[in-house]
Amino acid sequence: MTYFDFLNNIEYKFTDGLTKNVKNLFSRPIIETTQVNKIEISDNQSPDQLSISLYEDPSLYYINLLENNVISDNYWPISGTEFTEKLESDYAGYAFHMLEQPESAPTTGDVIVLKYDFNGFTPNQNNYTEETISYGIVQSWDPHLRKIWIKNYNLGTTGAQLETDFFKEDNRFYIFRRSPDGQYSNEGSRISASNVIGEKNAFSSDPNYLGNSGDEFTMKKVSLYSESIKTFYSNVTNTDLNPYTNNILLQGSSNLFSFTDFSGATYNSGNTNGTCSLLEGYILSANGQTGTDGLLYTSTQQLVSVSDRLVNENDEKRKIESVSRSFISDVIQNIEDTFNG
Repeated sequence: MTYFDFLNNIEYKFTDGLTKNVKNLFSRPIIETTQVNKIEISDNQSPDQLSISLYEDPSLYYINLLENNVISDNYWPISGTEFTEKLESDYAGYAFHMLEQPESAPTTGDVIVLKYDFNGFTPNQNNYTEETISYGIVQSWDPHLRKIWIKNYNLGTTGAQLETDFFKEDNRFYIFRRSPDGQYSNEGSRISASNVIGEKNAFSSDPNYLGNSGDEFTMKKVSLYSESIKTFYSNVTNTDLNPYTNNILLQGSSNLFSFTDFSGATYNSGNTNGTCSLLEGYILSANGQTGTDGLLYTSTQQLVSVSDRLVNENDEKRKIESVSRSFISDVIQNIEDTFNG
């Protein structure tokens, strides 16, 4: 029997009033057995191919899908080729961190323009700009990491005409936002006042931070989005770390600090190494700062990129429990009994 042979028929009433007998796709049996083996799915191996290799029968594909609660193809690993294609299409573009805290969070569709390209820049509702300068369109904003993702962008014929010129460390830029009437302005995209006054100025001690007029932002740690940081990770606790955790070097049982010590959200690049946060140390490392206690990030504190996390998640999907071949007939009988009430 195939999986759909087990399913009971129910009467389903459609919106037009028509009633038909259909398979009850909302019912799903649960396999409860200890007769399993831990295996890894091979690259590019489909459920029916796995069933052939385990049971010499492709029609039993549903056994291990049920056993591992695989309810869609999102729960099944993709091949290396598919992974590369997905990374290049779904996670394309560039990312960078911002020194400054904006008054209002950047949103999808906002437009960024470099300061030195800006000269009477007038975005247009239909094509963003009638000018020939380069611009980028905000895909997302991560306030936790102060990171902007620019997936789509246009390189102009004046100013920064290359990707390496537009997406460049320490580039200063404006953020333009479209108003309800379809016009663009940067009125609502100024830097938060708490970050431009006195000691609270974001990274005010950074030797490459020259101050601004209140509406200019600074690119830091520019990279391909797929290579940008997703999280800080601890190999000691096997957990993601809060980016505002103190930037300290933890060494075995002699730790004087814990992962729950925070340096706060107010940045000042004068607070380096052990007195700043993980995020602060990471962002400023582009200007010669280092990781924990003046060293590079160690095995206790890893930087996990977007692609790293995607690879790990896909690899975890490969690890499943397969029902032992000798127990298959019992499982099938239990499924049949379940649907028969």
